[in-house]
Formats: sequence, C-alpha cells, structure tokens
Amino acid sequence: MATLKHISSKNSDYTAIEAYLVYQHDEFSGKVILDKQGRPMLRESYILDTLECGDFSFATACLLANRKYCKNTQHGDIKSHQYIISFDPRDAADNGLTMETAQALGLKFCEENFPGHPAIVCTHPDGHNRSGNIHVHIVIGSIRTREVERKPYMQKPRDWLEGMKHSSTAQTMRHLRVEVMELCEGAGLYQIDLLNGSKERVSEAEYWARRRGQQKLDLANAALTVAGQQPRQKKFKTVKDTLRKQISSVLYRATSFEDFSDRLLQQYGIAIDYHRFVDVVLPTTLWPRYGIVQDREYAAWDYGYHPEMLKKFKEQHGYDPREQEDPSLDVKWRQFRCDQITEVANMIAEVVHSYGKTMAASPFPTPKMSSRMVRQDWGKWNLDIVFPMVYHTFYTGDASFISDCTVENARDKNDMTTLYCGMTATDGPMMFECMDAALNNGAQGIAVFTMLGLRSPEVKKQFKAYTDSVRAVRAANGGVIKATYPKVAEPDPFKHEGIMKLMQERMQQIIATAAGKEEPAPLALGEYKEVDSYDATRCYQVVDNNSKTTFDVTFYLYGDVVSGWDVTVADKDSSKK
Repeated sequence: MATLKHISSKNSDYTAIEAYLVYQHDEFSGKVILDKQGRPMLRESYILDTLECGDFSFATACLLANRKYCKNTQHGDIKSHQYIISFDPRDAADNGLTMETAQALGLKFCEENFPGHPAIVCTHPDGHNRSGNIHVHIVIGSIRTREVERKPYMQKPRDWLEGMKHSSTAQTMRHLRVEVMELCEGAGLYQIDLLNGSKERVSEAEYWARRRGQQKLDLANAALTVAGQQPRQKKFKTVKDTLRKQISSVLYRATSFEDFSDRLLQQYGIAIDYHRFVDVVLPTTLWPRYGIVQDREYAAWDYGYHPEMLKKFKEQHGYDPREQEDPSLDVKWRQFRCDQITEVANMIAEVVHSYGKTMAASPFPTPKMSSRMVRQDWGKWNLDIVFPMVYHTFYTGDASFISDCTVENARDKNDMTTLYCGMTATDGPMMFECMDAALNNGAQGIAVFTMLGLRSPEVKKQFKAYTDSVRAVRAANGGVIKATYPKVAEPDPFKHEGIMKLMQERMQQIIATAAGKEEPAPLALGEYKEVDSYDATRCYQVVDNNSKTTFDVTFYLYGDVVSGWDVTVADKDSSKK
C-alpha cells in the first residue's frame, strides 16, 4: 500500500534539503553522520533529479524565485514543501518495483502536479522502519516561477499563476491522494483507499515523538528489570494518541455538535472553545467593565506559570522566567507559551484532517495581536479556514480596524489557510462599511456575529443584495475575491479619519457635559504633542482653544495595528508640562 505524506518547511537554507537526501543522518538527532575523517557520509543508495531549475541548483533556483517575486522574506514563511510517496514493501518482490521505476513514477507525479515549481525528486531504497519500503521524496520550492495550464483540480488563481505560492490545503491533499492511488493502479502496485483509509494517520512529528518516547521508555524499563521491578508501561503513547482516542470515543456516540462538545467536556475535561490563555490584555472597550487599564502587559495578568510549563521552558532555555524582575517582558517566555498552544492546535488539526474534515478557528484579530493578548500565534496553525474576530466595536469603533487587521492577516496567515473575516453585526450603514473593509483588503468572505443583529428589513434586504453580488464576483474570478491592498496596515492613528472623528466627538461631549449643555461644542484644536511612548501605548496632549481644555489622548497599537484609543481631560499638573 502506497502512502502520501506532506511536510512544509520554513527553513531558508535550501541546501540543507539536498544534504538530507544525499547524506546519512542520525534518525533521532537529525544530525549528519561523519566518517573517521570528519566528512559527511553519503547514503548507500539513492537516485536524485531536479526539475524546473534550469541551469541552476535547486537551492539557487529557489533563492532566485524568492528575490524575483519578493516573497519568503519572513521567518514564518513556508519556503518549501515536501511530499513523500512510500510504496508497499511487498511491491519489490511481488510487482517488480525498482528504485529506477519509483524514480520515474516520482518524476511523473511531480511534473503533473507541481508544474512551474523548482523541484528535487529523490528515491531511497528503505525507510526508518527498515521494512524495505522504496520511497520517493518530492521537494518543491514554494513559489511557482511560470504560469501553467489550468487543470480541473486547480480551484484558485494561486494554483496556476506565476509568482504565487503553493498551498497544501485539504482539497489539495485529497487531489494528490487520488493521484497516488491512480499512479499505483497504473503501475500495477499495491494500494489502499487513501481517502477513506486509516483514521489514525500520523504526522512526521508524531512518528518521531513515538520513536523517541519508545526508546526512552525501553531504557527506563530495562533499568527497572535489572533492579528486579516490573515495568508498568511497555508501549509509549503520545499526547495525540490519547487525544485521538478520546475524540473518537465521543464522536461515534454524539448525536449533535452540542452533544459532542458536552461529552468531551464531561468525560475528559476537553473544551473546544477558548483555545488560548486567559486574556492577558483585554480589548480596550472592556477595560471600564472590569475597572482596569492595560496600557501595557502587566505581570498580574500574565498567565501560564504552571509547574510543568516552567519545567519544560527551563529544559529548553536553561533558566526559570520567574528569576527576572518582570517575566512578562521576556520574549522567549512569551513565544514558548504561544508555541504550546500552537502545538495543541496542530495536534487537533491532524486528527480533524485524518477524518477528512475541514479545520477552522475563530481566533483573536491578528497573529501579532493575539500573541500578545492571549498567546494565540495562529499564523502557525494548520487551518483550512480562519475567521479572525475583528470586532471593531471592541477596539476602535471604526471600520479601519477591520481593514488594518485584514491586511495584516492576509500577510501573516498560514499559506494553506483561506482568510475570512469575523465581524459584529451593526443594524445600519456601518455594516456595509465593515464588509467593504474586509473584502477589499484580502478577505475571501465574512462571518457575522450574529445575524440577529440585523433587525431592520431594509438592512436585511441590502445585506442580501450585497452578499449576492460578492458571490457573483467570486464565481466570475475562479472562486476568489481579487483585491489590491497594501502590504502593511497604517500605524499612524492620525491618518485614520474615522478614529479621529470619534475622538473629537468624545471631546465635544466632555466639554458640553462640563458646561451643563446638551449641544456639542465646536472645537478649535491645536497641535497634538507626544508626551510619552511605551510598549504598545502612545500618549499625546492637545488643547481646545475655544474651551481652554487640555486633553490627554492615548492610542494603543497592539500588533502594529491601531487597536484602541482614549480621551480624558488632562490634570492641571500634566497640562502645564
């Protein structure tokens, strides 16, 4: 039975890929094995070819593509994709499979499914399990260097246009599994149904976690046996093994999503919401509700100091974060906790994908914001669809918050993820301003929380007409919404007309209330002067020359996005500065 495995890589050293294919490596450490002279040892047997590289090496071709199309410049960008076709060990003896035949099949598979991508195709005679399974590594640079003929399986322009990045979505993997099955059928090789086969497919990471865990357990059990003690556990199980078993046991008995959620929580303590730490930083409009100000990260609201977390962090980085005066400022400690959530998210994604289902999530507004606010670094999650909660009413009150977040999300999301936009319903013209802000800046659709917020018959009618027009545009453009949008959001709050208007309305309200009047007072504002700047906070003062009132104006820019603001009357001492 042939299997197909996918591995994405963010490693910018493309030469390391070829080195892994050509030289022997320690299967646990991943380090190259050296001979007595300290030179890397070649694998005993392999066949290697390149495609779409011209006169250059694979590494050079990829680097030239990155430079030409100005992509893969960020650490988190996926630089390459690897697909491994592993044939049944019986194929060599029963069906005459040779390395040469496997290499030819791999080249054919690559040419048909990854045209335009620089590629390496390399065949090895055996795998890590020593079962004699001939397998083919197909490694492609993530950027397509030429436009290719659109084929039926290609759904979006990124699948055929020059300069676009390959995305290994659930739909892509389904197509490739079908291709592997047909490839094996045509070659007379053993094959199983890859679409409806084992529900317990394991990722590369889980495979090695099992191998390392089993090795460690075997050593521990050997020591117990020598000491005359009976080992309690002989087979190592990963956390994912346990999670998969728990989900499966509930899935087959649940009668609805609500029932599924309740059973998971009651039986195993697993909640399928709030995949994050407790809010380290709340949205600005919620601060008054709890009587707090979070103009920076404060240790009092910095979570995740569980003994096991601290132990694991110290093992990786060599120190206890609590040894510092303010651990919340430690970027390594912050990222570590983000990575723990990412690990669980991707663990769940593996289980979901093994059942042929779509993985979706509704995280906080942007990867950068949510990393700070709740430790959700969701640009690294293996999601098929994402609905970021860009609730403008929670942050700035202006639709520019949605456009800024959407621009950031289009840039920072996982390449495999289709971007939608989660927004609050407003029963008026603002609803359509918010929709424009999302769909004109990179979102492929919207989700509204909740539809009950659209109460007016006229707004409902207009909403239906708007959504129908979007569907028509998407259908006319090959299933996507084309939009031209900036590379980064606008970080200067003074260039956001909507926010400035709301701030001035607040000032007018403050002046009118102080004067005992109902009508808003006209403003004659002087120059905004910056008085302080720290963490994500920018502080200004401005004088209204009509009322002689000095205002403190504060902006919050979590994740490089204008994510909140405040206006108060300056105290007399500060206004004299």
